[in-house]
Amino acid sequence: MLSIGELAHRAGVSVRMPRIQPLPAPRLAQVSGAANDTSEIPAMVDTLISRLAATGIGGNGIRTYHGRPDGSKIDVAVGVTLDAEADPPAGLELARLPAEERAAVVTHGTADDDGDPWLTVDAALAERGLESYGVYRQVHVRGEGEGRPVVELQCPVRDSGCRTG
Repeated sequence: MLSIGELAHRAGVSVRMPRIQPLPAPRLAQVSGAANDTSEIPAMVDTLISRLAATGIGGNGIRTYHGRPDGSKIDVAVGVTLDAEADPPAGLELARLPAEERAAVVTHGTADDDGDPWLTVDAALAERGLESYGVYRQVHVRGEGEGRPVVELQCPVRDSGCRTG
């Protein structure tokens, strides 16, 4: 079995070990779409970023990914956080991400690596007897115009083999 470092190197990404912590329940103004499989996600994200920018909304954002339980599609969304009472601007959907008591959070150097950093996150969780589930979050903490890009990969976790959160 490959170590996390070897897996990350082969995948072409650099990922730190996940820290386990709770996640908040943000409200988002977002645009969304669906991909048939993971190979379609980058193009979908590009399309959604363009749609979001067309509404006049910019800045650092949150991307979400959720595989449908039947395996038919992957729901993809790109959005920005909203204040508690704010309505989304015209053309954007309101979304509420659930709070999570236990989640893996990994700080990642860039959003545009050629490899898939989620592969190393899942491998690191497996070494701890955990697995990811639910809505994956990619939170852009600092954008390109603010120095080196910084992204947090976040996903709810549970004990391996457990079918409830």
